[in-house]
Amino acid sequence: MILPVICLSAPRPLYAAQGDEGFAGKLLEKTVDRRYRDLLSAKQQPRSLAKLTTAQGFAALNTRLAASLVEQKAPEQGLVLARIAFWLDPDSDSAKRTLARALQATGSSDMAQRIWTKIPESSPYWTRSIGEQIRYFSDEGDNDSALKLAKGGLARRPDSASLILLTAQAQERIGDFASASKAYVMLVEDAEQSNVPASQKALYTLFYATALDKNGDWLLAKSYLEKARKLDPSNPYILNYLGYSLLERGEELQAALSYIQQAHRLEPDSAAIMDSLGWGYFLNGQYENAVVHLEQAVQKSGNDLTINEHMGDAYWKAGRRVDARYAWKTAKHMATDEDAVRLARKIDLGLPQSGR
Repeated sequence: MILPVICLSAPRPLYAAQGDEGFAGKLLEKTVDRRYRDLLSAKQQPRSLAKLTTAQGFAALNTRLAASLVEQKAPEQGLVLARIAFWLDPDSDSAKRTLARALQATGSSDMAQRIWTKIPESSPYWTRSIGEQIRYFSDEGDNDSALKLAKGGLARRPDSASLILLTAQAQERIGDFASASKAYVMLVEDAEQSNVPASQKALYTLFYATALDKNGDWLLAKSYLEKARKLDPSNPYILNYLGYSLLERGEELQAALSYIQQAHRLEPDSAAIMDSLGWGYFLNGQYENAVVHLEQAVQKSGNDLTINEHMGDAYWKAGRRVDARYAWKTAKHMATDEDAVRLARKIDLGLPQSGR
């Protein structure tokens, strides 16, 4: 396939010259570095446009293609194009960012870090690059480095919602739920005072509620979960979290099941929501329905301790004792400490006449 060409020396891209300005705009958005995009799409081109070179234009195209390949789980191919883009335009922060992402995705994290440091704080890509580095450290399990980087970025950009969010998430991962709650409530309060979409407000509220829940303040967490649900009643993750939390506490079982049923209709392929739905049926005494949905969750998730344990409980109540012990044994292979003791007891004795 021959790629379409953008004529950087002309007042408008080639397709705009042919009359298709809509397509030209989309092509610019997908292929060209933001620092050049406004220049190319402006009706009156400034003299500075004449300074753009063919190398810079080709670098912008390679950068976009490389980024797409990295996003599509083909980082090796993306790395080749990213290196070409960086070689062609070493001053482009977009090319630096894409090269660093490709290097990280191919396991060259040390080289990636050297490239990340080349993006100056004045760059519009700086905050985004810090966020990507934080996520990388988190994915690697290096939560201390993630938190240190998040706090350092936030010290420079204290009003950045994305850095506040990443800092709170890093604090959650190390178990500092009190600090995470304080960060999340900042986002909630700022969102309430600004023109943020309701769906975004709902997400911030959900994050705050989960941190409160993990910090042991269920009553306040519940009130914010209800608030999040009202802000965005079609968010399956809010509905599922609220419903499952109620189930685990034995509260409002019918309402909890209703929330999870709504979540399942919105997100039918989620193993976590399938598990919640099966567990909701179980706690409401509908054991056959529980088995159906928990079997689907097990098939979808594979080796998950909680889902396999729930499956065993449902089998037992449905009268399938052999299947129940098999599911519990599967769960026990993944269990430690109290979980292992509880599952061993179930395997030996089964479930009591009442309860779990």
